[in-house]
Amino acid sequence: MNTGILCISILCNSILCTSILLQLVRAASEERVKQVNMKLKKTLMTFLDKFEEYRCGSMSLAKWNQVVVEHNLTVVYERGNGVVYRDNSGAYAVKLSTIKSDSPAFTRKRINHPNIMKVYCWAIKRMIGRRKKKKKFILVASVYELCDVIIDSRLINNDENRIRSIVQQVLLGLEYLHSKKLVHLDIKPDNIMGETGENGSITYKLIDLDTIVDLVPENVKNRRQVFTRGYVDPEYRKNRVMIESDIYQLGMTAWALSYMEKGDKEWCKKWRKKYNKRETQHEFKPLSSVEYCDFVRICTDYDPRKRPNCRELLHHPFITGRSSS
Repeated sequence: MNTGILCISILCNSILCTSILLQLVRAASEERVKQVNMKLKKTLMTFLDKFEEYRCGSMSLAKWNQVVVEHNLTVVYERGNGVVYRDNSGAYAVKLSTIKSDSPAFTRKRINHPNIMKVYCWAIKRMIGRRKKKKKFILVASVYELCDVIIDSRLINNDENRIRSIVQQVLLGLEYLHSKKLVHLDIKPDNIMGETGENGSITYKLIDLDTIVDLVPENVKNRRQVFTRGYVDPEYRKNRVMIESDIYQLGMTAWALSYMEKGDKEWCKKWRKKYNKRETQHEFKPLSSVEYCDFVRICTDYDPRKRPNCRELLHHPFITGRSSS
């Protein structure tokens, strides 16, 4: 009897020691991350100061390119109001963007989900334009995790299972955002990337967190800043910020993935005349499953009240892989 009690006592002490050890390891890891982030943020603020000089015209393009080289960065792409750089060591990506509204939602609300690209740190500067109207805007520099998988025609390869995997994981990320009263408002293939795990599996993530905004009541006026022709929801014209807008854009993204040939821009050029029109009828490839076609149609219903939410869509036959028949 005493031997049994002794064994239980030893086991409890062992579990307690293991628990304490794990807590110490976790705390040490978090402290290291914190130190790295603080160092990054300090460097990032310096980088943003230089970017401000360049944007204001007091620094030439040649000098700005030299600043980029000095910070060990290489440009990945530039479009719209943003430019993305990759750290040459492969540790992270840096995005510089210009926005006209308040500071991005990710600087005010903690966003942490495996299907949303992680932000390590950020820096913000408020500026006034040089033109007559002196418009105010915000420069944002953010450091993201670096993903290695680009959503393109080679990845999709007309594979509906691949489309299912991408859409299902994006839905999980969206469900998380919506639970925090946040909406993305610019969902498209270009704003989804993948990260390859040790076992070769790919985790798909929503990127471009600059576009995420707070959900506001319908009676509150809010000027929407971004949209992508070919994916934008019908509510955009009324400046409405709605969870259902993300659902519409996700449906258009799912549709685009099956037609993707040369990337996002090529698809937009082909279909942009049809976007957000009440009478639009989707065209599907002959071998598209009934479940896939239904998923796209219900997501892109012209009436936002008829679109399902993320939880409902996660149980849709296309996502679960079970036939509805």
